[in-house]
Amino acid sequence: MLSQTANPGGKLAPDEVVGRDDLIKRLWWILERRHLYLTGERRMGKTSIIRDKMGSESGDIRFIYMDVSRAISPIEFVERLQEIGAQHLDAKKRLASRLRITWSKLVGTEVGGDAFSLKIPSALASNWKVLLEGLLQDLARLEGRTIIAFDELPLMLDAIRRNTKSGGEA
Repeated sequence: MLSQTANPGGKLAPDEVVGRDDLIKRLWWILERRHLYLTGERRMGKTSIIRDKMGSESGDIRFIYMDVSRAISPIEFVERLQEIGAQHLDAKKRLASRLRITWSKLVGTEVGGDAFSLKIPSALASNWKVLLEGLLQDLARLEGRTIIAFDELPLMLDAIRRNTKSGGEA
């Protein structure tokens, strides 16, 4: 019998996520061959499996976890990925990130407190696809394998849809 207490809605430590070892092995097997889309009812442990178990057991694989639930526009998604992705880039790519930040300061936009966070100028917001593609290419060039786990993607897509309908940026 387990001595664990219920923790509805709380964050579990990786060693507290129990009974999922076979599932996690299968998910890694799938990721070795193709992409993976994990879906299920709320409160079933998807985030604990991806963020806490798979993220901590990635070995030589660079595992980037990203909760995208708060992004309400494509450019916010790109900004957040830039913020998280910059932590994995080498010095040359970090310099490029710093140059983009400096440039954004020069055109009067807001820059976050983190040295690598970036508020993309609104004039570039319509070019989010080009910015995203460049960032993903930078991450794809990293040595070894890189896996990016986007958590709460359906929530983000719904928020973007609702924001676009209400006249927000697309």
